Amino acid sequence: MLEDFKSGMLQTLSLLMDTMTIKTKQDEEERDLAMFCPTCTRRHPRNECLLNFIEIHSVYDENHSTNK
Repeated sequence: MLEDFKSGMLQTLSLLMDTMTIKTKQDEEERDLAMFCPTCTRRHPRNECLLNFIEIHSVYDENHSTNK
């Protein structure tokens, strides 16, 4: 009975170690992918993406009406 308990505990610990290893690998992959911007896939923080800062230049005429 004691041997069954020991083998059950070893299986449980082995399963927990495997789960922890998988979770650690997933966390590392997510951390590595977080370095890449999802918009332009370049390596910079998400809030510093150059595609988020689009400059709008307009050419206008002095007599151009803004009503339309």
